Amino acid sequence: MAAPTITSVTTTARTSTTENPIPVSMPATVASGDLLGMLLETHSRNGQTTPTGWTQVFQVAHNTSNRLGFYVKSADGTEGGTTVNVTTSATGGASAACVFRVLTAEWSGTLGDIEATTGVATTSTPNPSSHTHSAGSDDYLVIAAVGAIDDDETASAYPTDFSDNQTTIASGAGTNNGASVSMASRSFTGATLDPDAFTLTGSESIVAATIFISPAAVGGAVTGHGMLLSDVRNRLVI
Repeated sequence: MAAPTITSVTTTARTSTTENPIPVSMPATVASGDLLGMLLETHSRNGQTTPTGWTQVFQVAHNTSNRLGFYVKSADGTEGGTTVNVTTSATGGASAACVFRVLTAEWSGTLGDIEATTGVATTSTPNPSSHTHSAGSDDYLVIAAVGAIDDDETASAYPTDFSDNQTTIASGAGTNNGASVSMASRSFTGATLDPDAFTLTGSESIVAATIFISPAAVGGAVTGHGMLLSDVRNRLVI
């Protein structure tokens, strides 16, 4: 089997400090059974409400104002070119998002196979924590991600060997109101991977994550390992 790959990454930058819900753009083209993954960073908005039809993998806060959420969906094919509204429990700052698409034939088809480890810090070199997938060695798509506030700092360098889908997007709201999210991916065969650090353009409050996405079964059958999405390990990022 081969590791899944990301077909597209769609970004959203919102400067508004008052809009609620936040409209997050979807990929232009989406087919039934595709995996959609949404990374949403919000500034001073407290809780994010999981959008209808999506599943939360994690939602982690740091220093009260910084919150990164990751949500996944097995697409029904109607999402292409639309927006998904994410309601927050408060207004106060800007937001930024990345939505990636994995083709239906490439991933396991089971949302419960998606695992992540998260961590928090204040730094210009956020280092996503090591993660070991509960299913053991396989050909995984691994995504390293970081959400940051509050001055629109973006990634200037990515973890070693994470050369695919390098994306960084800032809200544009500027000093003390900004938010950004950055991501990169790679194929990986094994069970445990510890990404190197990102480099940001300045020190910020950050939430970092290492995300594993399982491949389709040999022969194309859609099966899953049955891992609960709630098994997210939250660790300090040094």
